[in-house]
Amino acid sequence: MTTSTDSVAIESSDPVLFPKSVGPLSFPFIAQVAAIAVVMLSSVFCYGTWRTGSINLVWPWLMGRELLFSPMSIELGDVSETPVVETKIRVINVSAKRLSVLGSQRSCVCIGLDEFPVEIAPGETRDLRIKIGTAKTAGRFEHHIRFFVNDGRYTEVEVKIIGDVQ
Repeated sequence: MTTSTDSVAIESSDPVLFPKSVGPLSFPFIAQVAAIAVVMLSSVFCYGTWRTGSINLVWPWLMGRELLFSPMSIELGDVSETPVVETKIRVINVSAKRLSVLGSQRSCVCIGLDEFPVEIAPGETRDLRIKIGTAKTAGRFEHHIRFFVNDGRYTEVEVKIIGDVQ
């Protein structure tokens, strides 16, 4: 149909130009979107594992932490004959700047730590030594250490220490 100004009128009932409704999403489309999401998430977690050195540290890294502590919870298990248990916490600097562990707060005087501050260069890893004096009475114990850091968004990290005295 043509009007006097040489414009073309479009028939609005044409199903190709104006579909009446969109049908339900098809299974192949949903499967394709799910497969793309899985590939993207896998890529992020693989890169995070490569960047942090551990699958357990990917989530804190994704949350914006620049100093990563591993492990976040130390399970000593049964400690029967040892009055002092020594262990380590690994601190990884994944930022592009020098960061520090400034100090710590212990939940028990039975926990001994390295001297602070501890500076960690970009991309480097440091091990912090921890000495834990076990109780003389049998039973389960749980302590924690709160580390104070100069990480951009986060200022403290808490590490739990759990064990059983036999």
